[in-house]
Amino acid sequence: MHECFNWDNIQKLPPPQRARAKAAADGSLEDANFFFQVILSSPTPSQRILLPIYWVILDNKPIPTLLRQIKSRNPEILDRVADSVLLVAQGALRSVNFLILAKAATPDCFADLWPRLYPWLQALNTLLQTPTADQAGSILPPESTKELYSAMASTLTLLWQHADGSFRQYIHDEAQGLGVVVGGIWKALVRFRYPEGVHNSAFHLARDFGRNLWGSANRMAELVEGVGGRVSTIGALLVEHIQLAISRANGRVEDRDIRIVFPASDILAVASVSSETTIAFTQAALEAGIVPAAATAAFALGNHPNAAFARSGVANFLTFLRAAFLVKDPARWMAQALRASLLPVVLLFVRGCKNDGPGREDTAYYLKTIRECLADSLPAMTMRFSVLMQLRVSLEQLRRQLDVNAFFPQGELRDLWERFLQLAGERISLAERFKDAFGAEDLTACSNDSCKGKCKPEDLKRCARCHTSAYCSKECQAADWKKRHKAECGKQQKLLTSGEELSEVQLMRFRTQDANFMQALVLSDLAAPAVSSILGPALVRAYHTHTPGVINANPHILLDYTALATGVQPSVCGPSTLPEGCPFGGTPGSAKMQVVFVKLRALGDSASAHWMKIVLAADRFACGVDARRVASGIGQGKPEDAGGDVDYVRSWAEGTSSSGDESTSAPAKGMDELVGLVGSLSVESA
Repeated sequence: MHECFNWDNIQKLPPPQRARAKAAADGSLEDANFFFQVILSSPTPSQRILLPIYWVILDNKPIPTLLRQIKSRNPEILDRVADSVLLVAQGALRSVNFLILAKAATPDCFADLWPRLYPWLQALNTLLQTPTADQAGSILPPESTKELYSAMASTLTLLWQHADGSFRQYIHDEAQGLGVVVGGIWKALVRFRYPEGVHNSAFHLARDFGRNLWGSANRMAELVEGVGGRVSTIGALLVEHIQLAISRANGRVEDRDIRIVFPASDILAVASVSSETTIAFTQAALEAGIVPAAATAAFALGNHPNAAFARSGVANFLTFLRAAFLVKDPARWMAQALRASLLPVVLLFVRGCKNDGPGREDTAYYLKTIRECLADSLPAMTMRFSVLMQLRVSLEQLRRQLDVNAFFPQGELRDLWERFLQLAGERISLAERFKDAFGAEDLTACSNDSCKGKCKPEDLKRCARCHTSAYCSKECQAADWKKRHKAECGKQQKLLTSGEELSEVQLMRFRTQDANFMQALVLSDLAAPAVSSILGPALVRAYHTHTPGVINANPHILLDYTALATGVQPSVCGPSTLPEGCPFGGTPGSAKMQVVFVKLRALGDSASAHWMKIVLAADRFACGVDARRVASGIGQGKPEDAGGDVDYVRSWAEGTSSSGDESTSAPAKGMDELVGLVGSLSVESA
């Protein structure tokens, strides 16, 4: 009898079956098959429940010994450990899987099975993760390691699928370290490129266990530990997971590929909106390159809208991208999504919703997802100069390749799309004039996006190999080489001409002007409000303050200039305390918002003035202008004459102020030029 099996339990079997059970436990395939037939032909349900418990349940006592033995690094001892591990996989895990599928082990016995089985799953994961003395790999050969991980995945998912709700909740709450086990198995299956025959188990492992582990911070930490100890590893693993099945947007996608991709999309969507993981997880996934992988997969799935899980997968990806546009450096992720065919993804998703028949339960969810995308995520792309430059290219390509109107039914979605196109057209026109006035096409910055230094264009040195990236120092070049440029150097990089893609380097240069352009956009909208401006109904959020002495007792307007109100928790304070940082979701250290209060004429009520709270998504206030100067210098109207017109741009340019605050001196250097530009643009567009 092998030490890994519980002799006492086998001794409790009926005498005729004891010898066969002992031989089966020692590895006799013939006796194991005989024993299964006995179980299946047992006359009563009670015996069918008890027999697998007595025979296949492992004794946990050898686990500490095996863990100690593997630390010895002694080849002879490791061989014995490997024999034990293989016996567990072949004798126990496969037996459990067989018995569950054959309904010999029924859900009411899972509570007895789990306490003996789970410690072995933990131990096996630890043993397989422990390298050998020469660091060459696991104690098992690759093929055996693959088979064992496949068996572990099958056991977990079969238990989950066949269990009732109370048992699922039990293992979720009580199985400490479950995230470590699931993470280890998931990582191994991805690295083994999903072994043939376990796609269904891998699907349920990632979907059922993966998404449910985000319910608590402890479980999330366990999953991180299981995949390697870093949140960034999960991001990289998700990218690898998706690309296993879908590497090209136009490639043929089988049902098997969709089943592989869907759990990854589910984890992305759930984790990106989880209160415990929103910022850390989303940022890590973005840095790992998830946006192009997700958009490419969404496009491929969008071409198969009727396949199981395809539409849900696209909805998950859109949900994740919406969250991605709220974190640090949103312009970068927006441009990546556009370059990876986000707009065609939206059209395909709309077409799928249009073709839905009546009575589909998930249609309401899909419509909500696409409505949020059209009314929120896409308009947010019109706020930044660099994204507008990419949006212009993407829209041109879309018009050349597709009949857009054929995708949209008449009604709300069509109206939202046309409003977005109108808004994008106005903002692109403004961005073009901004670019021409400031020479933004020719602007040059250090290609290391984390560079904090300031240098003149003539001081930058280009990469000697590709002559595309430019750096202010050797340190910046070395840092960018490790982070980004090594993978891109030598590839053809073109500057923008009509109909061509923007290069990553050019987008990075354009991003250096995002803050300046956003300030120009604010001033332009204030000078000539239009339906598509920040005063438009879709971008205005009204709220009240009940704090005595703060601003005033009347309602004031939150101009949600980011067009992304979800998760923003603005605080209330007076102009003298600005600028203030408003974190997303109230999480310290997350994306900062620049907040400015401005008194403007009343909207719809000429009897009183309102404070406008302008929210700028920028790490620093554009052009270095002090927020208090903006607050007191833009709006010069008084409550009694608040209904009158005010030339906000001219008043600010002249540096006039009615508050007497010493901070409201002449505009900051360079702002007179910017204000003059915006004033002329506003006149042209009026």
